[in-house]
Amino acid sequence: MYNRGMFWSAIIRALLAMRRDQMCESDEHQNAMDDVAQLENGHVHKSIIDKTLTTLIPQDRMQQTGKSLAGYLDFNKMGNFVVLLTSLRNINDVLETLSQHAGLLLGRERNFQFEANQEVRLSWDSQGYSLPDELEMFFLLILFRHLSGRHFDFNQIELPYSDVAGLVGTLSKAQFRQSEAKLVFTFDSKWLNHTSYYHSAQLVKLLKDALVTVDDLPLQKKLHTIFSKSEKPARIRIEWVAEELGMSESNLRKQLRQENVSFSGVLKNFIHELSSHHLLSGKKNESTADLLGFSDRRAFERSFKEFSGISAGQVRQLGSRLRFHRGNHHLIDVVDNLPPLPNTISQLVSLDNKNATVERVVNIIEQDPIFHAHIMSKASRAVFGSSPKNLQQAVGRNLGVSNIKHLAVVFATQQLLTLQCRHPDVQKLTDAMLLSLTLYQCAFVTDSEQINDEIVKQMLLFGLLSLFIVFHDECILVDGTMQKWETASNFAEFSHALNAEFGICLYGATTLMLLRWGFKSTANHQLWKLCKDATIDDDGIYRHVRLCHNLAFSATCYAGKANPEQLVADLEDQQQSKLLNLLEKWQGL
Repeated sequence: MYNRGMFWSAIIRALLAMRRDQMCESDEHQNAMDDVAQLENGHVHKSIIDKTLTTLIPQDRMQQTGKSLAGYLDFNKMGNFVVLLTSLRNINDVLETLSQHAGLLLGRERNFQFEANQEVRLSWDSQGYSLPDELEMFFLLILFRHLSGRHFDFNQIELPYSDVAGLVGTLSKAQFRQSEAKLVFTFDSKWLNHTSYYHSAQLVKLLKDALVTVDDLPLQKKLHTIFSKSEKPARIRIEWVAEELGMSESNLRKQLRQENVSFSGVLKNFIHELSSHHLLSGKKNESTADLLGFSDRRAFERSFKEFSGISAGQVRQLGSRLRFHRGNHHLIDVVDNLPPLPNTISQLVSLDNKNATVERVVNIIEQDPIFHAHIMSKASRAVFGSSPKNLQQAVGRNLGVSNIKHLAVVFATQQLLTLQCRHPDVQKLTDAMLLSLTLYQCAFVTDSEQINDEIVKQMLLFGLLSLFIVFHDECILVDGTMQKWETASNFAEFSHALNAEFGICLYGATTLMLLRWGFKSTANHQLWKLCKDATIDDDGIYRHVRLCHNLAFSATCYAGKANPEQLVADLEDQQQSKLLNLLEKWQGL
């Protein structure tokens, strides 16, 4: 699905660029870019592709599009499989590769075939939509000319539509005929072995070694690949998936048990990743429910709330707030393209309280030397007691098992996003997240009676993970974010300026990251309340969480500007004393 998604996203991007140069831009272009994001995440649906293409290639501009589009296509943006095809020795090698791996480009069900005699005959099943079929034919013509020269042409083209000349008719002198249900092409066999000047043996070896078919994938990725074929994923049933995988339902259930994989859990993750994307891009709850195949809007809203911890309307409201400010859709794009959590971190996060023993947690951490070293370093701070002699002490005595699970997500975010982070000192950001929890536990322990203690920890440790997104090099707002950061005198001032100018609530943006990583706890709901109540001067837990974040980040990142005494001036004397003493101990390390 990844290669097919990249192929179609590159074609849509080329059409958008061409239409912009022809001064034909419209409001539909943003919808097309939303579809591109879905495609690049591997969610390939024929009807969505056809709808987008129909918008971008109206009938009265068909010939002009055919004449111009080739100049805008970029093979390098079409995924590794297309890059491999462009690097092969000749057309014969392309056909041999397609005969083995056509599913990576066309889909497994398309039945690609070729016969080579005096004339070469290619065929595969139609998708049932004319524009996607024509663009596959258009691509193949451009690819073969890339390999063999601009004089290459088909002899005959057959498509299952009455108006078959379409886009390719502007470039090809082939005879066009209407077929029954297949795309059929013929060309002279003399073209098969014309050596391409773009052939690269090293690149071919590298890319061929990386080819993956669905049979080679881990079980969860196999499921995702099959799920992506369904236009209505909420209606997917296990018997259909088993049939698509070429096995019996009982064998699939057996494999799921052996690998400890929950079919319904994987499917719900898949569905709600899609639904989050639809909602953030502005689609209404009812439209999203229909797109995904729910029986009605209420069924969708119930399912989404149960899964994510916040309502579909809240996610849509957050997306609306982000899109309202120019450029903020790029923030959503960055989140959509976050890599998955590493396996070590996923294992820790998925542990329930019963199985989250010191021994089990230590065994998992020992698999990851980098995270192991990170835990030992954090646990050695004086605020956590004497330095641990081993990992067991660091986990069981200094940091605590539950804190380790939450710290794992912070560490993973840092590891995944540091290279793309424009902030000059990423370590200080993660240190401040850890400090905020320590400050809270020092002064406000009674608050946890109002909300589950684990949720409070998640709010404190996860709440500001979105800093890695607003400082992300690909976020269009990063220059403005850096300017706000450098001119602020404390963290609360920076956060307020970010919200006032760009409409970004850091807590709300963090919920996007947690949704992307499949977090379905109440933490999302509480972070949303932090975002919603950010301007309310309440005396409860939300005020204390925000205060600890402000104090921790101001002391860590604004040490020369912020005055901690002023930041805690509204608290009781005993609370002030506890917090300032802890800060002094932290900063004295």
